[in-house]
Order: sequence, then structure tokens, then C-alpha cells
Amino acid sequence: MYKHILILLAIAACYNMQAQVFKENHRVKIGVMYGWADQSPYKEADYSWESNQIKLQFSYLLKKGRVFDYEFLSEPQVNITKFRLFNRTLNLTEEERKANKVVDQEHLLEYGITNGILFRHHLTKYLSTYGIISFGALYLGDSTARLPKGINFASQASLGISLQTFKKTSFDIRAGIRHLSNAGLKSPNSGVNTFHVETGFMISL
Repeated sequence: MYKHILILLAIAACYNMQAQVFKENHRVKIGVMYGWADQSPYKEADYSWESNQIKLQFSYLLKKGRVFDYEFLSEPQVNITKFRLFNRTLNLTEEERKANKVVDQEHLLEYGITNGILFRHHLTKYLSTYGIISFGALYLGDSTARLPKGINFASQASLGISLQTFKKTSFDIRAGIRHLSNAGLKSPNSGVNTFHVETGFMISL
């Protein structure tokens, strides 16, 4: 009888140790990011593309390394975008063109998901820097002179800083670039390049 109890206790102890290792080495994080994007430093004379971005964050630690930790990052998102096309045939300043010569304007929603890899480097126990490379698909709610309504594809690269503010909560700020196009599946496919700044928080589960 006691032998069976000891065996069960040993199995339970091993299971608990494995669970602790899994929890430490495969941490899951969730969070929210808010951002703003425009074409800087890719400004064009004939159009503007400005967005407010709201993203959910799901992060899973794949591997801890000596220099970098590797995380899988998934970002469902909704972007509220303002597109304006200017009359580029007129010899006007940028301010005059934006104020008076908008020939096409759209307010549209972009919604979809991007997935990628986050490379994290710990500077201290509470401070880390990271880089992100991600890809995904976004649905544009309306057509513009640059991109059509429907599925488009986004590729994105970002650099960020994360500061742990509480035991399980961290504050993040990042900046990066994004290219949006439809891979030539529809016309037009002029594409849009934007620069974005985002801030938000992550919670470790």
C-alpha cells in the first residue's frame, strides 16, 4: 500500500517539475497595442495613407538562447485608414495640394492578422529590446487608386523596447515599416509603404 502511495507521490512530483519547466520556458503573453502610421519617410507627392492601428498580441516563447529568446507572435488587428489622392499635374506646394486638390479620398477599414517571429535580447532583468519580422493578410473594406477592395498582403519589420512594470506586466513601445500590396492578384497593385509607431502592454500568463 505504502509502496503505491510513494510511487504516486513520485509521479506527481515529476509532473509538477515538468509543469514548472514548461511554464518557465514556454511563457505565453497576451496584450494590446495601439499605433499610428503614415508614409514617413516614404512620403509621396500624389497621395497620402494614414492609419490608426489597434492590435491584439499573442506571444509564445519558442526557445531561450544565450543572446536572444525566440517568440512566435500573432497580431489580429483593425486599422482605421484615411487615403487621399492629390492632383499631381498642378504645380502646387504640398500644403496647397492637400488643402485644395484632393481628387480621390477614402476612409476604409483594414482588418486581418499577421504572424511572425520576435527576437528578444535582455539588457537587464526588467528591460529588453527586440526585433520583429512578420507577414499576413489584411482585408481592405474599400477600393482606392493604390489598392483594390479585398485581400491584400502585409510584410512588416519592427524594433522595440519592453520594460517590465509589474510582476507579470510589461510596457512596450516599437517602431517599424510595412509594405502592403496584393501580390499582383488584382489591379491596381501600386502598393503602399508606411512607417508606424506603436505602444501598449503585455501580460504573462
